Amino acid sequence: MNIGMIHFEIDNFDLALVYFEKIIELQFIQDAGSDLQDILKHNPDLISDQDRESPSGLKAGMIFNPYLLADGYHNIGNVYVKKDNLDLALQYYKKST
Repeated sequence: MNIGMIHFEIDNFDLALVYFEKIIELQFIQDAGSDLQDILKHNPDLISDQDRESPSGLKAGMIFNPYLLADGYHNIGNVYVKKDNLDLALQYYKKST
């Protein structure tokens, strides 16, 4: 579980959305010269402890976990369902597939 999911579980949907969007952003960082470790140092809540211990050789700009990207879109869809914005939820659910 990450911070976004905790906020989601306590119905703090706006803050959950912020964290889920950070996960999406992390997947698309274009600076291929930056080390993923450096990015995660500033955003430690975006990755599990197990994944944090072994991102050897991964560089920003690579999708280091396509399932994380899909999960991020799905979680954003869940937020919009809770906010009764079903059209936007559907858009994010489609992105997650």
